[in-house]
This record gives sequence, structure tokens and C-alpha cells, in this order.
Amino acid sequence: MNRIALIAMGLALLAVIGLGGVVIQRQGERIDGLEATVGELRAVSDQVNARRDVDDATRLEEIEAQLGFDAPSWPAENFAERITQLEWDLALICGYLHRTGAELFC
Repeated sequence: MNRIALIAMGLALLAVIGLGGVVIQRQGERIDGLEATVGELRAVSDQVNARRDVDDATRLEEIEAQLGFDAPSWPAENFAERITQLEWDLALICGYLHRTGAELFC
């Protein structure tokens, strides 16, 4: 009887250890995925921070280049308004392309 109890306890212990190993492996995969996501977010954050140093005129030229527009001869004091309008236009275009499944440049 003692042998059967010891064998049963040993099997139960092996099952618990095996299940614990699987859980630890899956948690490790999740952690790796989270670390990759954090790395991507940091890269994007670095890009955003780098763009903050760019003046409005350069930023406007980048946005207009993405939209395929040539820079119109608007007054220089309206940079912020022009940038906001062009970003809004780009967001609408990208949203439409995303809905239709034709994401070309977004």
C-alpha cells in the first residue's frame, strides 16, 4: 500500500512540475512579446521626440510630401493651421484605405 501511495504521489508531483514548466514557458513567451512591443513603442517614441525638434516649416513639407502636394504660397504665420488640416486630411485618407483594405502608404 505504501508503494502505491508513493508512486501516486510521485506521479502527481511529476504532473505538477510538468504543468508548472508549461506555465513558465508560456509566461516567458508573453514576456518576450511584451519586451518586443515595448521596444517598438520606444522606437516610435524616439521618432516622435526627434520630430519635436523639427520646426513647423520642415514638418509641413514632410506632411505635404506624404500627401503628394506641392507647398502652396500661404502666409508663414498659418503653419500650425495648415499642419493640422493636412494631418486631418491624411488621417481621413488612411482611415478610408484601412477600411477598404487598400493600405498603400499608411
